[in-house]
Amino acid sequence: MKNYDAFQGRVIQDPKNLVGEVAYLESLFYTDASKEIFKLLTGSIQPRSKAVLIKKDVIMQLGGFRHGRLTEDIDFGERFCRNDFEAFKDLRGQPIMEAAPEGLNDWLKHRLKWSTGFLEILKKNSKAADINNNTGFVAAVLVLNLVIFMLGQFFALVMGNNNYHILSPIIVSAVTCLGIRINDKIKKNTETIGTSWIYSAFIFPLMASLIVYSAVKLSMGIEPKWRSIEKQH
Repeated sequence: MKNYDAFQGRVIQDPKNLVGEVAYLESLFYTDASKEIFKLLTGSIQPRSKAVLIKKDVIMQLGGFRHGRLTEDIDFGERFCRNDFEAFKDLRGQPIMEAAPEGLNDWLKHRLKWSTGFLEILKKNSKAADINNNTGFVAAVLVLNLVIFMLGQFFALVMGNNNYHILSPIIVSAVTCLGIRINDKIKKNTETIGTSWIYSAFIFPLMASLIVYSAVKLSMGIEPKWRSIEKQH
């Protein structure tokens, strides 16, 4: 931590059933991979969620976490980057294990809260006119467009419009997730290899649907609600 202001590690959802498997995939794509994409596009790392170490003086300078926000960790990470603080990450080291949600209702409503909170912060914080924040806004829009594109491709494939080129990203996604899952099994981060890697690509249209739904609600002025979930440890 000598030359940095924060550290970002990896969180692994410990899957116990199908919902837990989806949460595991979600953490790969929308936590780990999204941090990599954000760093590639902006040159910065947003320290957020769990597995984060932040220097106390940095927290004090930024005024701490603003708990009035639905997702205060994303809000803090955005302000961290906008004020030119620097973080480093290690997604291959010792991870933090977290009990995955086991109920579909819990998972769905919590993810709706996350996506709504992300859009809320994107809307409010993007009013600050500085280059770092504008770059972050562009990065978020690019990722969102990629997700929506994947959603359209899946619908086309299901409807039988012969868009079989979509099979390539499905295969790449499955093979990548299989490799990560085997590595997690070897390191005893997960109990089994499981089968979620087979349908891993479908996490894209699923999360895209939640983001679009949250955006529509937000545009209609429907206030987001706080949501806690039950987990079995």
